[in-house]
Amino acid sequence: MCIVNNWSCLTWNECVGGVQTRDCVSNCLTKKIESQNCTNVESVIWEINSSENEIVEKPQQLGDDGIPAYVWYVIVGIIVILVLLIVVVLIVKWRVSVRREEEARYLRAKEEIIYRASDFVKNVRLMGYADWQIEKMFRDKGWSDEDIRRIIF
Repeated sequence: MCIVNNWSCLTWNECVGGVQTRDCVSNCLTKKIESQNCTNVESVIWEINSSENEIVEKPQQLGDDGIPAYVWYVIVGIIVILVLLIVVVLIVKWRVSVRREEEARYLRAKEEIIYRASDFVKNVRLMGYADWQIEKMFRDKGWSDEDIRRIIF
């Protein structure tokens, strides 16, 4: 007498009328037909049967849309990464624009100061100061040589 403890099955037949079938044979040469509900052709994952080191097909369940569930996880992961990248790009663009506005404000303020300093130079020249004296006054207050040249000359 043979004890059935292992089945070998062929691949699933095409999905017809919402049902798939396949033929199976046991180690005792007993035959059976397995059936399962289906909505689409199933993809197949190959695995090794560890007890007999043979390759066996393992059907993978598909969703109602015919796409394996893990594909949706990959798609959602890609969407999340894209959204994060867009957020990072927007933050960087915002920060760059803020920085540019700060630089523009600084340059406008500097130009205003240089304009006023030029008026000051005109007044102190009228008072009799020489350019080297005026230059020394600005240098002693920490002005750069470039700004001093712009004001005096």
